[in-house]
Amino acid sequence: MPLPAAPERTSFPPQVVMERGNYAGFVTENRQAWEHCKGEAECAGPLFNLGFVYAYPKSPYYDAATALWYFGILCQQYPQTPWAFQGQVWMVFLNDRLVLEDMRRRLHAELRTREATIRGLQERLKRARDIDLQLEKKEREFLR
Repeated sequence: MPLPAAPERTSFPPQVVMERGNYAGFVTENRQAWEHCKGEAECAGPLFNLGFVYAYPKSPYYDAATALWYFGILCQQYPQTPWAFQGQVWMVFLNDRLVLEDMRRRLHAELRTREATIRGLQERLKRARDIDLQLEKKEREFLR
C-alpha cells in the first residue's frame, strides 16, 4: 500500500495563513523576517506577506491603509521582484476599494440626510392636514 503523498509546499505563503487562520503568528513571523532580512531575496517576501495580511478582508488585521503602506515600500525598494508586481496589483485593487468605500459612505450619508428631509416634510404635511381638518371643523361649526 503506497504512503500518502507529503503535502506540497505552497509557492504562495499567505495561503497557509488563509487555511490555518494563525494571523497573529504570520504577522509576527513576517515582521521579524523583514526586520532581519538582507537584500531583495529575503525582504520582498515578508513585505508582500505583511501587505497581504492587511489587505485580505477576512483577516482580523484587515486595514487597507496599512496594506498600501507595506505594498508601497515593497514596490519602491524591490520593484523588479515578482512580489512587487503582485503588490502593484493589490495596490490598484485596494485604491479602487477605498474609493468605492468612500463613495458608499458619502451616498449612505446623503441617503440619511434625504430620509431625514422626507420625514420632516411628512411631519409638516401631517401638521398641515391637521390644521386643515381643524379649519374645516371650525368652518362647519360657524356655519351651523
